[in-house]
Amino acid sequence: MNMYKLLPLMATFSPTRALRAFFKQRRRMYKGKDNHVWLACGEQRRPCGLWELPMDLEIAFRGNNNEIILHVPDLRHASRYLKMFLHSGRIVFIGDGNRIEIGVSQHLIRDGLEIEMQEGGRLTIGDDCWLQENVCIFVHGWNQASITMGQEVLIGRNSIIRNHDKHTIVNLENRTATNPPESVVLGSHLWLTQHITILKGTHLADGCMVANLAVLSRRFDEENCLIAGIPAKVVKHQVAWDIRPYAESVRSGDYGTVS
Repeated sequence: MNMYKLLPLMATFSPTRALRAFFKQRRRMYKGKDNHVWLACGEQRRPCGLWELPMDLEIAFRGNNNEIILHVPDLRHASRYLKMFLHSGRIVFIGDGNRIEIGVSQHLIRDGLEIEMQEGGRLTIGDDCWLQENVCIFVHGWNQASITMGQEVLIGRNSIIRNHDKHTIVNLENRTATNPPESVVLGSHLWLTQHITILKGTHLADGCMVANLAVLSRRFDEENCLIAGIPAKVVKHQVAWDIRPYAESVRSGDYGTVS
């Protein structure tokens, strides 16, 4: 582009105006009363400044008494950690009394994260979890329903986790709603590959793997198994997984190889 065409744009740019617009946008996100984002390290906790959050992470409160607790390794360098750990995404609170707690992780929550909390929902993500691109999580707090993840849960691209059906299914004979939200409980050291759908009522034991495109909607109490299919079922028993690539795992001497 011609330099002379850039001059009017450069003349109209104002750092003060840009900063004012940034904080105005952030204030619009923080509607309602007693909504907070907290930073926690051990027993210590402090409010999270708006400037400490990644620019492309949108947080919208549409209610009161909602909170996010972000655990960080060090409160002094929380901003640096958050901008490395959290990428772009959208977190929406609808109604009152919702709560999200995210543990410390060495991995990333990648672009496209979407979390929607409704009516006192509870979402707990343990330490060292890894959420890849376009993971969507939907939580409704009816009857204290929640979503809980343990430690070392790897969730692949384009996966959905939800504890409710969004819309209501009605029995026309007696006019009753038949599909209330149900809690989802994911254990520790899980590998959920890509395009997974986890529906309400799902319970996963520790050490499980879930194959691509599987749809889960029930309890799986067996540890260290491979789950696949629509609807999902156990297809292999007594298997485990290692987050390291195949070649690295074999070279380490921890595992043998198949001929």
